[in-house]
Amino acid sequence: MEEIISNRGAINITDCDPYLMKEVLRFIYTGEVEDFEGTVKLLFWAADKYLVTELHIMCERHLATKINIDNATEMYTVGTKCNGKVLVSMAKQLILR
Repeated sequence: MEEIISNRGAINITDCDPYLMKEVLRFIYTGEVEDFEGTVKLLFWAADKYLVTELHIMCERHLATKINIDNATEMYTVGTKCNGKVLVSMAKQLILR
């Protein structure tokens, strides 16, 4: 983990894009995300990493609605990397058809 705590109590997060972290924080404080469609996979990763459960569920549900035969392998990989059990299961079903 690349977070570093300074003497001022600030946390420097070096493994997450500042825009993405801003959107995670926006979700934590408001329950909303700007450009959700354009960032949903990255938000899913960040929600998993930083244990933002509601955002994780929201992203997984959204991605699950987008699964099709053309992207099932990609969605399986995303689900596996981000602990998305529902997404993995749905993608696996499509792949095995």
